[in-house]
Amino acid sequence: MLAPFLFPETARFLPVPDELAHLVAPARLGLFEWTDYHFHFPGADNLKVDGATVQKLAPHIWRVRWENRVGNARLLPDCGEALEVEVLSPKFPTFESHIHFFAALWRELAARFPPLLWNSNGLGTRRGASVERGTPTSSETLDWLELWGDELEALGRAIERRPSLHLEREEFDAPLSQVRRVESGQLSQLMNAKWTRNGGRALPRSVSQSRWNESASPLKVRFGSFVARVVRALDDEPDAAMWKRRLSAWVKPGTSPALVARDPLAVQLLAIEASFGIANTPLWGEIEHAARLRDVATLWEWWVLLALVRQLESATGERAMWSDAFDAQLGLRAPALVRFGASSLLYNGATPSYSTPLRPDFVWRGFDGKPIAALDAKFRVSVERGSVVGDDLHKMHAYRDALGVRVALALHPGEKSVFYDRERGPLSTRNLRAALNGSLSGVGAWGLRP
Repeated sequence: MLAPFLFPETARFLPVPDELAHLVAPARLGLFEWTDYHFHFPGADNLKVDGATVQKLAPHIWRVRWENRVGNARLLPDCGEALEVEVLSPKFPTFESHIHFFAALWRELAARFPPLLWNSNGLGTRRGASVERGTPTSSETLDWLELWGDELEALGRAIERRPSLHLEREEFDAPLSQVRRVESGQLSQLMNAKWTRNGGRALPRSVSQSRWNESASPLKVRFGSFVARVVRALDDEPDAAMWKRRLSAWVKPGTSPALVARDPLAVQLLAIEASFGIANTPLWGEIEHAARLRDVATLWEWWVLLALVRQLESATGERAMWSDAFDAQLGLRAPALVRFGASSLLYNGATPSYSTPLRPDFVWRGFDGKPIAALDAKFRVSVERGSVVGDDLHKMHAYRDALGVRVALALHPGEKSVFYDRERGPLSTRNLRAALNGSLSGVGAWGLRP
């Protein structure tokens, strides 16, 4: 038996596929959100699930249920071994779909958020770091390597495979016996040079020459310097021996030359540098923690924020300004405000209503500051047969009525969308620009996917 189920014959679980075991380790099996599980731990008097004590049903028996919680979970009885499991969402009920969705979310967040945070307070430039915020601690560096180490190694191998020799021209004075060529522009220089007699002939003592020397490319130099910084940050951490061994071949202390931003490998290195530069910031620490647990519900909300910002930039023609979203320590303000010219997107902030303030995940406000649209990142919403399953649509009606917005939308990870226009009824089209400029009026659920 894989787990101490009280009723193993009816327990709903999935074994971890061998080919995916390394991606969900140390989980031994998959359980499901919104499902009751009864565990029997003989001899145990207490059980903690993810650090929280669970009330006992009967001697050595506990009921466990995960709600609004997916990803890695740990059950720890006060005697015996811990049980590591992976909690799956009904929206992604197999390990394959769960891992595929997590990888898609994390790939986009990892590519977009670090440069955004790094540059938001003027800490960096497109060509790299201009000011170091501070080196992460050894434990923070280990956490960072858990998520970025494989990509760092892959980048190192890609740089090694590329012909990386860089040619630099050197000017030097050579004795006459070593002179290979004299250019026409050097004639006046030779007339003023020091001459000597050799066999009755007057000859210049030396002639200026040039040659091309091969040296490591700026990309390879910068990569080696960055890896050396990462290894230094590990310090004498006892659990760092494996990473020091894996990275040792690329450690090359030196300078950090500017890179060509059009080079794909350079862009990748700058993104990795930025992620390390913010590894000790509160906001990125929260995102990385969710990634380590494969908490796709939390990552989904962060992904929706970035997706909305991209679509708003396209719809408004204005570049997003994040200065009012992050604090001086690169944590997230509460609430956070992203500006697009005179309009703005409010994230996780209370909005006044004619009764009590409400707090949608996102509120789009026009140039006059009045709310136009309320949007919620709803990981668990489902659209089936042209209608929204559950009561989330009722919440959108509440937002629209109480806040006075024209549009209220639940944004869910899916392909299907539905919108109920107040005047025209159900609409099959999804037009964010129309929702934001006030052309639409109603409620709905729109699907988005990374």
